[in-house]
Amino acid sequence: MSRRLSFCMVLVVLGSLVATPVLSQQDRATVTGTVTDPSGSVIPGVDVTVRNTATNATYQTITNDTGNYTVPNLPIGSYTLTFESPGFKTLVRQGITLTVSQVARIDAQLQLGETVESVEVVGGAPLLQTESPDVGTLLERRRFIDLPLSFDGGRSPEAFAYAVTPGVQGDGWESRINGSPTFSKEVLLDGGSVSGYLGGDFTGTKPSVEAVEEFRVQTSGLSAEFGRTGGGVFNFVMKSGTNQWHGSAMALFRNESLNANTFSSNAYGIPRQRDRKHNWAVSGGGPLLIPGIYKGRDRTFFYATYEKYDEENRGLGSPSITVPLPEMWDGDLSRLLTNEVLGQDALGRDMFRGAIYDPATTRTIDGQMVRDPFPNNVIPAHRISAISQRLGEVMMKYYPPQVKDPDGRFSLIRNRFGPAFAEVYQRTNQFSLKLDHSLSNRQKVSGVFSYSDRPRLLTDNSGNGLWTEEHETGGPLAGSEYNPYTAYLTRISHDCTLTPQLLNHFLLSVNRIGSHHIATSKDDGGGGILGIKNVQQDGPWPIVTLGGSDRVNFATMGYAQQSYQYATAWQLTNTLSYVTGRHVLKIGADGRQTAFSTVKEEFPAGRFTFDREVTGLVGVNMVGHSFASMLLGEVRNADALQSTPTTSQFKYLAFFIQDDFKVSPKFTLNIGLRWDYQPVQTEMHDRLYNFCTTCIDPQTGLPGSIEYAGKGEGRNGKRGFVDNRYNGFGPRLGLAYQITPKFVFRAGYGIFYVPRVPNDWNGTPYGSLMGLGRLNFVPSPSARGVAAFNWDNGYPGVEQPPNYDPTLANSKWGVVYWDPNGGKLPYVQQWNANFQYQLPSEIVFDIGYVGSKTTAVYANQLNQINQLRPEVLKFGADLGNIWFNQSSSIPAEAVAMGARYPFPEGTKWISLMQSLQPFPQLPDWQGILPYNSPLGCATYHSMQVAFTKRYSAGLSWLANYTLSKNLSNIDTAFNTWDANLGRPLDYYNLQLEKSIAAFDQTHVVKASASYELPVGRGKWVGNSMPRVLDLLFGGWVIQYLGSYHSGTPLGFGGTNTPNFNAAVNRAVIENPTGASLKVAFDEGSLDMTRISTPGTSQHKYVNTSLIRDPAPYERGNAPFRSSEIRGFAAYREDFGVQKDFSIRPLGEGARIQLRADLLNAFNRHRLSGIATNPASLLFGQVTGVSADHRVIQVGMRLDW
Repeated sequence: MSRRLSFCMVLVVLGSLVATPVLSQQDRATVTGTVTDPSGSVIPGVDVTVRNTATNATYQTITNDTGNYTVPNLPIGSYTLTFESPGFKTLVRQGITLTVSQVARIDAQLQLGETVESVEVVGGAPLLQTESPDVGTLLERRRFIDLPLSFDGGRSPEAFAYAVTPGVQGDGWESRINGSPTFSKEVLLDGGSVSGYLGGDFTGTKPSVEAVEEFRVQTSGLSAEFGRTGGGVFNFVMKSGTNQWHGSAMALFRNESLNANTFSSNAYGIPRQRDRKHNWAVSGGGPLLIPGIYKGRDRTFFYATYEKYDEENRGLGSPSITVPLPEMWDGDLSRLLTNEVLGQDALGRDMFRGAIYDPATTRTIDGQMVRDPFPNNVIPAHRISAISQRLGEVMMKYYPPQVKDPDGRFSLIRNRFGPAFAEVYQRTNQFSLKLDHSLSNRQKVSGVFSYSDRPRLLTDNSGNGLWTEEHETGGPLAGSEYNPYTAYLTRISHDCTLTPQLLNHFLLSVNRIGSHHIATSKDDGGGGILGIKNVQQDGPWPIVTLGGSDRVNFATMGYAQQSYQYATAWQLTNTLSYVTGRHVLKIGADGRQTAFSTVKEEFPAGRFTFDREVTGLVGVNMVGHSFASMLLGEVRNADALQSTPTTSQFKYLAFFIQDDFKVSPKFTLNIGLRWDYQPVQTEMHDRLYNFCTTCIDPQTGLPGSIEYAGKGEGRNGKRGFVDNRYNGFGPRLGLAYQITPKFVFRAGYGIFYVPRVPNDWNGTPYGSLMGLGRLNFVPSPSARGVAAFNWDNGYPGVEQPPNYDPTLANSKWGVVYWDPNGGKLPYVQQWNANFQYQLPSEIVFDIGYVGSKTTAVYANQLNQINQLRPEVLKFGADLGNIWFNQSSSIPAEAVAMGARYPFPEGTKWISLMQSLQPFPQLPDWQGILPYNSPLGCATYHSMQVAFTKRYSAGLSWLANYTLSKNLSNIDTAFNTWDANLGRPLDYYNLQLEKSIAAFDQTHVVKASASYELPVGRGKWVGNSMPRVLDLLFGGWVIQYLGSYHSGTPLGFGGTNTPNFNAAVNRAVIENPTGASLKVAFDEGSLDMTRISTPGTSQHKYVNTSLIRDPAPYERGNAPFRSSEIRGFAAYREDFGVQKDFSIRPLGEGARIQLRADLLNAFNRHRLSGIATNPASLLFGQVTGVSADHRVIQVGMRLDW
């Protein structure tokens, strides 16, 4: 045995010892078929040679006893197949183009004669899919290079998938495949997963489009080779060099002078937004040549690319931000006061909605809090905090209100424009190199290196919306940040033919990703400017958070985050393919490990939270305001967190076996089994903790206290808190039956396990360390309506060293609860059945049913274990009004319902609400943060129809229609604390959470087409025209891309009540007659001057008479989303006009192209921002317009 073959055997052994999901041959193609004689009898022992026409790489096998042959692991490209057998003429099949993950059936019938005689047949690969049940869409290089897609943010090969693939929604950030949750898909680049710390994220790691040869979007019916996905696979293959030198160069440009203005900007007289983008790239490759040393023709090839992208954006969107009015900074809050009487206080005085109460007048009468309202809702100037006054000066300088009502007054809500763009600038550099080398006819190696560097300035990463165009970074209190991002992707693969029937594929994949978030105000010295003592004076601005208030909520002021994130992901896979009889067997293993490290420096100048109850009445919802509390300087809680590095570790192991069984020439069975093992993550230094529901709290003797992972005093001696599961078996079943040569039926079923990846920005759950890191916080007082301190007196917090205190949850907000069922693997069942029919003119018609059921996806927001039971609503206002510090003071009726005083008698005052919680030792403001709670579920059913025309006679097109319904209790698999907000209404009845999905779109049409006008030399018109005229009139191509989809369903919120504790209330729908929830709406009547004006009748979209806000302590009945009313549909058309000039001296197919793309050619916009909370002043009205507008981009490219 040769050394090279010995090395091949070593890789086989190593591959059998490692574990890695099956991504092995997923970037390759397979040729299979049956060889017969003129009578139809099979011929064993036929020599089959498959030759890549571009590289001359050859792959050989022989037909077995059943006359079948299979050649897997073929790089995509154009091939010639040669069939040779004594007594028969040699058959040569040319022009066979193989695509990614394709199984092409090429049958052959040999004619009697001598081997030296040959029969040549020219023809492409078959159009119909006769060997497997998988559903998907192929995007060839020419199609995605020429289609008119925006290069906003840099060209992305992914964008084409969303534009043309049925069942696929979203974008590169949030994508859904056949109803799957976001961040659950798999993305492969030359067979290796691109995932770092976000599942399926390709936005920052993508290579240049020039480096991609083609890709396939696989959405259902996948074999056991594919795993670690909750929805489907985006499968990208990098471009390789060949024996011929070839390459490309391109440049694209955008400038606002070519664009239309947005609807909103036109209405307000705002100039067109700055939109300056430049994109250029070069690529090239061929045989590796080192003059005088090495000639790589037929052996060694390379292909390299470099792409550069720059963008600069400026401009404002619709008014969406609410900032305080000028008089409010002087204490005049009279516009918040209404005439609505909410009831009477203990003195019998009317309580008016929006009233501001003076905390200095607090007293208790008959057990109830009583305060005096500020006359006319005006706080005297001498009571306003000095720090608040300085903050007001900054706000009025940079962020005054901008939008006025028709009466000339500034609007109370939505009175300022937010930024129209997520980025001020982005400057991307992308480099990639692919090397292919043939060691021999039996062994081939390939390597890929891809680098991406993407520095950005983000406008509003905090979500506060504050922005001024007068300042490059949006002003001192904006939520803007610098975001440098780098990614390194490396792939090394080895293919070995051990025997003609036994082949091995080995892959090593490494991803290294770094993303940093640095507040633009980091050196402003905001703490010193405001004069807040005991915080960093020369760093960023403090963060001022104004808690929820009635009707009018102001934007958070300030942003201070500085975080550094690194992810390193390793993957090692091996697949062995064996052909025997009518079976093609694949056995594989896949092992991965991801390490995600974060370092955060948060709030060095402090984060200060103000709430409405400090200037309101405890237990009365619609009085007081957090802004008033801030004017007085009365801080409810604060913190000044410091950095503690963390590194989470995620491991993965999988094995699979797949058998593709050719039952008969017309019938193929695909049977597979995959086993996935995904243990719960650990932290490198065991910096993990858990709110243990069975551990005894030393302070109260009740169940519920913190436990810490790791070894040592005060820790549990283990690395985590959840038992891992080993039952991740995923069967795969499929069939393909060729009813006639042009008619195929296919069906498939499979179970897929959703990837366990960080899906977070932190190295520990929610970034919470609770005693494991340095602490510096001032908690909210146990009594509600009371401030912790006044910020004019300075920040009183003191840094504390790590402390394994099991009682910290009793005083510090945000405790992580590891769900004991978190070891359970979320999974998706997928099934499909479809018919394919080949029509004339190389058109394929495909119609089918695609469905899925998602189970046990992590839905942390649903698991609110400390939520009050609904039956305690009977206590009404007493829940917040009754306070006590001893057991004997608890009402007897509450005791009967489980109320407890948890602390030593007479030590702490708690509310009746707190005493009724399952864990009464936790303050009623405490937020439990569940983690890995497998409560998410979804179902998806669809009919998908597609027409695909392969390029011929200058025309190609792809059009599809999806009719679908998606029910879900989860929107995303993202694992941050604010994912899937708005749930649950009732923890004890989670069935209420399943509704029509928030992203459901009943009807979706996608279409694309490319048509080369039949004009010019050799064409239908002007067949023999002079070359000069041909330069002018020949080579014109029209491109079209269109999408048309239904609106998404609306959901109606409701006012929260104190008893709900981590629940989110919903509206009450009273519709006994089944009337429409939507009123007649005329889009042409929209008046942007009244977009923020309550009571504008022509803006009314919702039948508000059927929907009301819940009464105090009433639970709403509205579903999370209603299938009865949807937002506006969306329509878009993009057109491209291209002029191609052929350049014969550079080779066949060489061209220069000039192009102009009209994006959103008809300048469509969509109304948005329908106010769906009955407590909103704008309830039921349309409050915004999308920033869509026509964009023209121009460019040129050279291909040779």
